[in-house]
Amino acid sequence: MRRANPLRVSAVLSREHDVLGPMLRKARWLDEVNRLLWEQMDKSLAKHCRVADVSNERLILEACSSAWSARLRFRVPEILARLEGLGIISGHCSAHIYISAGQAAPLTNKNPKPELSQANSELLREVAGTVTHIPLKEVLLKLAQHASTTQGKRKD
Repeated sequence: MRRANPLRVSAVLSREHDVLGPMLRKARWLDEVNRLLWEQMDKSLAKHCRVADVSNERLILEACSSAWSARLRFRVPEILARLEGLGIISGHCSAHIYISAGQAAPLTNKNPKPELSQANSELLREVAGTVTHIPLKEVLLKLAQHASTTQGKRKD
């Protein structure tokens, strides 16, 4: 059944009595909590972990794997102190860590092709010039040939 007067999505999401409005506000608040928490902490941890919920004196953290969960567990006192300092939790809050089904971290290429800069290529050639061991010298020169031509020059 179609409504005679269709509503805009923004109007539906912003209404106080609507179910979606409070859910959207909580999601935005959690995004802000994550931003505030991770902006001054380990960036590598932030890529793989997040604050999933804060309610009833419970902080629920989510990690993308058991390895990141273990790393996160060591940082819980620091995280609790930071969130308490921001006024988000009280001093009696407990932390619980859950492992997500891969939603916390984007997929990345785990084995990117290494690139050799022109500067490092020149250094390899210089080192090869000083080496007396022939097989090592040949390997160094072969490596030096793989310099990337697409990299810009570094500004020191």
